[in-house]
Amino acid sequence: MALFLPDANTLIHALRKQVPDHTACRQWLLDAAGYRHTIGLAELVEVALLRIPTLPKLRLVTLRCHSAFACFALFAFPFSSV
Repeated sequence: MALFLPDANTLIHALRKQVPDHTACRQWLLDAAGYRHTIGLAELVEVALLRIPTLPKLRLVTLRCHSAFACFALFAFPFSSV
């Protein structure tokens, strides 16, 4: 078993279907959980995961939509820890 500390870009790309690296990042995240590796989230990555996609000038996602993903999908992911 290993501990993985993904950066904000990996998690943002796993979230956004529009980016070219979406499939690879999402699959990496699913594979890590499938092999029962622990996925750690550094506080700075958590802040970046909330801040970058919700910057108004980027218009990537709404805060409401993004917060739902962060609260329910990411933190409920098997073997994730903060």
